[in-house]
Amino acid sequence: MRAHRPHPLRVFALRAVIAATALSAPAWAGLPEYRVSVANTDILSHQTDAAPLRVGRFTAARGADDQATREAAEATVYLRDALSAELQAAGRLSAQATIDIDGDLRRYQVGPAPSSGINRASVVLHVSLRRDGAALMERDLSIEQVWPHAGTPWIARSLTSDRLLTAMQTLLRQLYSDPQFKRVTAR
Repeated sequence: MRAHRPHPLRVFALRAVIAATALSAPAWAGLPEYRVSVANTDILSHQTDAAPLRVGRFTAARGADDQATREAAEATVYLRDALSAELQAAGRLSAQATIDIDGDLRRYQVGPAPSSGINRASVVLHVSLRRDGAALMERDLSIEQVWPHAGTPWIARSLTSDRLLTAMQTLLRQLYSDPQFKRVTAR
């Protein structure tokens, strides 16, 4: 008995739907699942006599474009959750801590740079550390990365996802490595 073969027009239609779906979402859409950085948790856990920290309020600056505002809001939640996960992994997260870390995402631009053949990620996060409401430290953390466009949408999304994950880990590493952060979070 011969195996049933789908009609060629059905195969063509299915392929067209799959291609349209893949091409309709921009290559930079969505944030990758955050993986705790071993290097970041190592920095945090090796700070001697360090106080526990509590992750406070994270906000995103409002933009003129609704889509950009939505993406920045998602990135804000992502960064807050990433910070919490790394502090937890290093044993430094506590709901009873007296030091709060707040963040304000001032810039979040990710996507293709017009007419350049490259993708770009430009992120600025303003971080405030406060003890019992008093300011201890305020710092702008920033990252700029560029990478070439990839051929297929699947490769482009994968490459962009990897680059964004690395960018966010690097952004948080700037905070943990800052001498003032180390000083103000000491007991």
